[in-house]
Amino acid sequence: MNEENKNPAEQSQAQPPEQAAPGKSPMEEGRKNALLRYIAILFAVAFLFVLLSLMMQMRDSRATISELNAASASALKNAEKLQSDNEALRTENAQLNEQLEVLQEEKEQLEQALEEAEAAHGDAALEAEIRTAQQTQAKIRQAYEYLLEAMEIVTPGSQEGNVAASKVLENLALLQEYLGAKGQEIYQSLIEGE
Repeated sequence: MNEENKNPAEQSQAQPPEQAAPGKSPMEEGRKNALLRYIAILFAVAFLFVLLSLMMQMRDSRATISELNAASASALKNAEKLQSDNEALRTENAQLNEQLEVLQEEKEQLEQALEEAEAAHGDAALEAEIRTAQQTQAKIRQAYEYLLEAMEIVTPGSQEGNVAASKVLENLALLQEYLGAKGQEIYQSLIEGE
């Protein structure tokens, strides 16, 4: 009757180990435990490998992001420099256009003076002088036109293989003596920029 009053958990504990797991020997239990330990170790090693690869990937990603940030900053600086260079060239071009307008006005005045001189004097020496002045004036105008064209076509480092830029600079070289001081400076900067 004592055994009947015991609850089913106590009854199962009271049974000897041979009856608790029929058909399994203690050797199979040991193999099962060893197999479970082996699987746990494999999972732990796999987890460590995944963690290690994740850390390496994060480090590579940080390095790549750092390089991209540096490249972006460099590109931004280059863009700002190009914008400032472009603005400087526009200002220079505007100044040269103003100089060209002044020279054209001077040309018109010279032509007017020439017409007046032709009307007043008819001798051959004066006519030769007038022709020389006209030729000089034409060459001055041509030199400044070439200079303006060179400023529009030629950019630093672009002359290599650029036939149009080479042609304009060759033509300008022939007429450079007719440029004023500012024109000579601009011409020299274009030549040095090659």
